[in-house]
Amino acid sequence: MRRYIAEFLGTFSLILIGTGTAALTNADPLTISLAFGLTFAAMATIFQPFTDGQFNPAITLGQALNSKLPWTEALWVVLSQLIGAILASGLVRILALNLGNAANALGQTTSRLDWPVVLLTEGILTTILVLGFLILDDTDHPLAGFFNGILLAALTLVGYGLTGPALNPARALAPALYVGSDAIAQVWLYIVGPLLGAVVAAGINRFFRTTD
Repeated sequence: MRRYIAEFLGTFSLILIGTGTAALTNADPLTISLAFGLTFAAMATIFQPFTDGQFNPAITLGQALNSKLPWTEALWVVLSQLIGAILASGLVRILALNLGNAANALGQTTSRLDWPVVLLTEGILTTILVLGFLILDDTDHPLAGFFNGILLAALTLVGYGLTGPALNPARALAPALYVGSDAIAQVWLYIVGPLLGAVVAAGINRFFRTTD
């Protein structure tokens, strides 16, 4: 139970601070990227006694595919993440409305690029993110949470002008549910792309683990 609560709170904080920075301030891409990355690093470190700090269904899928997490437990972890993300986006919406901001600007992920490009970009960036997480988790690196956060910030920054990006199905789905329109129409790209990336990352990591 503690793992699920930690994943809920970590994901809630990640989405609240990350998308909140995008929706409620005039922050530039670097600041928004750091908001996501530093929050991930902090939450992973804070909740380290209870969870390995996934806060992302794509990472959870990678862990399950690498037999680091039972599938039944993985489903509960993902549910905890989704609930945390949806509640966080709801709070961002309330804050945006109270500030007089547009109700359709909640830090959602959309892109004007062709859908294959969006799918490929999300997949490649998420492959890098999940692979980094899996390798650091395998080695029990004491600063894994910090390095994963730095990696998330860097990948968010490089993908900002392309896809948003999400790199996290929960991060994509939650604001899209409140915004609708283009965000909900494109959300499948931001779910399928990262999940495919997680599958690729798990395969690469398994290769590293089983090959001299």
